[in-house]
Amino acid sequence: MSAVDLVKVHGDGAAAVRALDGVSVAFGRAAFTAIMGPSGSGKSTLTHCAAGLDTPTSGRVLLGGTDLTALSDATLTRVRLDRVGFVFQSFNLLPELTALENIRLPLELVGRPVGRVLFANLVGALGIADRLGHRPARLSGGQQQRVALARALLSRPEAVFADEPTGNLDSASGRRCSGSSARRCASSGRPSWW
Repeated sequence: MSAVDLVKVHGDGAAAVRALDGVSVAFGRAAFTAIMGPSGSGKSTLTHCAAGLDTPTSGRVLLGGTDLTALSDATLTRVRLDRVGFVFQSFNLLPELTALENIRLPLELVGRPVGRVLFANLVGALGIADRLGHRPARLSGGQQQRVALARALLSRPEAVFADEPTGNLDSASGRRCSGSSARRCASSGRPSWW
């Protein structure tokens, strides 16, 4: 996974803000990387552009041999569903679906079967097995975050992007999720984490 000379400008004229200014980074398989910096430094913008969720003003994003910036919207959507996991800062769980349905949704959208063993391992490791029948409104912030993490990991994506993935977890749960994610990354040879 790599980003090459990414530029992202918000707005135009005198009000233009250059959120990314020629950023190039590369990460190999099984890499677990934290992007750190002060508020407003472009961390989320870089993450969203690298994940194919936002379009850079210029530059390229490469996932394996695929240039995400050269894809049509329909193809990019399919690539994101099939090859990229994302944990949003605000979780983006659908309120009318249960935790179970939210976790399974991306695989169902692309018609892939849910791996029962992987599913059981994920929800067990994340401590949400007893909350699968609950809708997001009946889950704590930390539980919602763990549902979002399970959703991102279930498809065994090539890369997982997480925007403050442990921000709503207590310190013990945060360490457990980070440690579990790092072990999965290292032992499986995939995915790369940003």
